[in-house]
Amino acid sequence: MKRILVTGKTSWIGNELELHLEQFGDNYEVHRVSLRGDEWKSENWRGFDSLIHTAAIVHQGEGVGDLDGLYDDVNVALTRDVAVKAKAAGIPHFIFLSTFAVYGVTGAANAAPIDLDTPPNPRTWYGKSKLEAERQLSDLADDHFAIAIIRPPLVYGPHCTKGNFPRFVQFAARTPIFPHVRNRRSMIYSRNLAELMRLLVESREGGLFLPQEEQHVCTADMVEQLGRAMGRRIHLSRLLAGPASFLAHHNETFGKVFGSDCYSLKASECGYDYRITPLKDSIRLSVDA
Repeated sequence: MKRILVTGKTSWIGNELELHLEQFGDNYEVHRVSLRGDEWKSENWRGFDSLIHTAAIVHQGEGVGDLDGLYDDVNVALTRDVAVKAKAAGIPHFIFLSTFAVYGVTGAANAAPIDLDTPPNPRTWYGKSKLEAERQLSDLADDHFAIAIIRPPLVYGPHCTKGNFPRFVQFAARTPIFPHVRNRRSMIYSRNLAELMRLLVESREGGLFLPQEEQHVCTADMVEQLGRAMGRRIHLSRLLAGPASFLAHHNETFGKVFGSDCYSLKASECGYDYRITPLKDSIRLSVDA
């Protein structure tokens, strides 16, 4: 049996991971730990096989007050403190959930796919803090403490309430017509991401991982499929595609919906068969939950 310590008691991805691991019976024992306050600092972390760090400040307003300091305190300093404690406790494997945002992409229609050699260039405090956390973690890695860094793109799944996916769900639930923009986006179903983490726990492998579905996702196709799963028919309009594409080049919000931000498909072939749920089924499951 593998014993796994997961930080972030309210983390949605942590919840999805725990639900996924329940399918494997007694093969995994999951312990969730809150990092709020200082109680975690006195806990005994010995005997765990892996620590999966999901706790983070994610979708907060950029440039508001002193939020840059909050990102640094939680996403950088706290991450390092957790890793130092884990290493001192003899935990041999650390999985860190970073983000696609470390690349600082803009959603341009002609953006080249990102691969493992693409240099990070974050534009937000969130992306900057995650990249700095990666750098500080790399200083702790050695033969007895393997660190796996996962940079997920948009994560979607049942009960997802943050990020762009709820926006797509709202479009599918409310609009009868949607721009037929042929963009390319990298996305990952929450349970497929959970399976990658499970496989990494088994292998105790470190390194950098850029997961995504087996193919790039077109926003228009996803909204149409979400609508179908809700019993609604959505017309994809080519007439609206031009204005939507134009706005995607000049407005960050539209860029997140209609722009193209993606990993190369080859970059996500990391040697693990983690995409256990096909895209069509994952969209339906995300709505039916």
